[in-house]
Formats: sequence, C-alpha cells, structure tokens
Amino acid sequence: MSALVLDTPLNKYDMILLARRWAHELKSKEGETRSVHELINVAIQDILSGDVSHKMVKELPALRNLKKQKVQDLSQALHQIPSSPKDK
Repeated sequence: MSALVLDTPLNKYDMILLARRWAHELKSKEGETRSVHELINVAIQDILSGDVSHKMVKELPALRNLKKQKVQDLSQALHQIPSSPKDK
C-alpha cells in the first residue's frame, strides 16, 4: 500500500462524504462480504493514499437513488403486515 497523501484539498467533512460513497461502491463489487460500515476505513485509506482519486469518487452517481429504493422496500414490507392481530 502506498503512503498516505496528507496534502489533500479535502476537509474532513468532504472526506466523510467521499469515503461513504466509495465504501458503497466497494460494497457493490461482486463477492464483497464486509458491511459498508466495515469498508469506511478502507475507503478513507484508498482516498488518502491516492489509490482512488477524490475527483473520480465525486463523479460517481449520487446515493439518493439507493435511499429511495430502501424506502420503497420498507413501505412494501409495512403494507404486508396485518393491520390487526386477528388477520395473522
């Protein structure tokens, strides 16, 4: 692994957002079994080391679509729950 690049134009808040996005990208790779939470440190290391360009991560599609899908899935699951105990 290469040395960390400490001279970065990112502040810590931008880094959090980029690392979160990159962690989701890593999670989407086939065969990846670690959780997004576990991949955050890997994502930070990748970005700070220069293995992944912060510009490239910024150009990835936003995660908003993933959120909408989760909300839709949750909504569908809630509609499948019986409304009264006798409906079970």
